[in-house]
Amino acid sequence: MIYGNCVYLFILLCKRKSSKSWESMCSILLLIFGVIVTVVYLVLKNPVIFLVLYGSLVVATVYMTALVCKMAPSLRRIALVLHLIYLFGFVVWNIDIHFCSSLRSFRSQGEVWNKHIFHMTQLHAWWHILAGYASFLQLYFAIRSRCMYLGKSFRVKKFMEIWPYLEFP
Repeated sequence: MIYGNCVYLFILLCKRKSSKSWESMCSILLLIFGVIVTVVYLVLKNPVIFLVLYGSLVVATVYMTALVCKMAPSLRRIALVLHLIYLFGFVVWNIDIHFCSSLRSFRSQGEVWNKHIFHMTQLHAWWHILAGYASFLQLYFAIRSRCMYLGKSFRVKKFMEIWPYLEFP
């Protein structure tokens, strides 16, 4: 999720026709940031530091998304949906972090119904599913906003009424 957000932020920062030096600087800084967050997570194993670093990246993406939505109001709905999905996933993840032992205890009780709800209570997995879908929507948002900025024509289509994608005539 760290690197997905770094890519999204890079796309938003370089949405307009920007210079190669600006794009190079952004890509190098975001790569360094991603590596630092990864190393901090693997070496220090301190979730608070990780959450602060990751949270700062998310704040930057939300801010940049808001700036894009000011210029392209038609993108507000998709921006709202992707951020609500991310927020819900974050809440679910934190429930899992803070109530992990209670959830494990709950899962170990009841043999009959346990088989049916065991997977539904794996909240960390739900975080990854929701954050992954929100990351997909981020990229969709970024590509759509760039096409709008460059004046390229496209049609919005949906696969299974869930996954939007762009079709270029």
